Amino acid sequence: MKQSRLFRILYALLERGQVSAPQLAAQFEVSVRTIYRDIDALSAAGVPVYALPGRRGGFALLGEQVLSRSVLSGDEQERILLALQSLPPAAADSELLTKLSALFGHAPADWITVDLTRWGESGESALFSLLKNAILTRRTLSFRYAAAGQLPRPRTVLPARLAYKGQAWYLQGWCTERNAFRTFKLSRIADARETGESFAPLPAPPPIEPDAASCASLCRVTLRFAPEAAFRVFDEFTHDQISPQADGSFVVHAAFPADGWLDGYLLSFGAAVEVVSPEEVRKRLASLAFGTFLKHAKP
Repeated sequence: MKQSRLFRILYALLERGQVSAPQLAAQFEVSVRTIYRDIDALSAAGVPVYALPGRRGGFALLGEQVLSRSVLSGDEQERILLALQSLPPAAADSELLTKLSALFGHAPADWITVDLTRWGESGESALFSLLKNAILTRRTLSFRYAAAGQLPRPRTVLPARLAYKGQAWYLQGWCTERNAFRTFKLSRIADARETGESFAPLPAPPPIEPDAASCASLCRVTLRFAPEAAFRVFDEFTHDQISPQADGSFVVHAAFPADGWLDGYLLSFGAAVEVVSPEEVRKRLASLAFGTFLKHAKP
């Protein structure tokens, strides 16, 4: 309770500039003596509070020196503000950012923003906000989810955490059907809603990184991309996976889940990709491509 009041006193000083002890005592419903003890505690913590004498005196802060010697270093303050700015709009707390900026004596640098929405759409931002609120209030979610190689079907999930991995956002939560933690890609979630049911606190979900068993099921492929696919190659693979070739093409060594998703992903490159290995993937892709050709060829 006292720690909360100390921060609220700081906010009052920041917002009003100068405040008397009786005013603070009335605002926080404590005695004037308690306010003086709180001011002493702030000073001992390194917060530059000073007293103004006289009938119209009170307490104030030393301008830009706010918290300069207290808990957080300047670099730590900057990292906190940057982290808040880097959150997607639905997750960021603009009021908290404003208060911390004032508390730290920094004007937030408006040089970075994160927007979850696709071009011309806004659904992802609304979904992110729904998931965030469900996690914080521990509300059960219901949605339809399209797993790899499957049609969308209903899921009921106790949401635990949002995670960003490999150019995509994921929801980690307890799946009531599987009775275990599962990871859901946000772009594959549809018709999400709160069921109105609450749940007890969950243990921390496991790391989003695949375990040894999952890694064993990965398909390791070698791909050759035509020069005109360079923009997608550098969008979707890391530099250590890419080997530029003398003719302008790119050889990529990567690992993917060994399911039907891989075939569709490789087909999305059209004629710009060649499967060098493994041979079974090469043959399967050729068969799928030929089937696509037959479907679209003129009679």
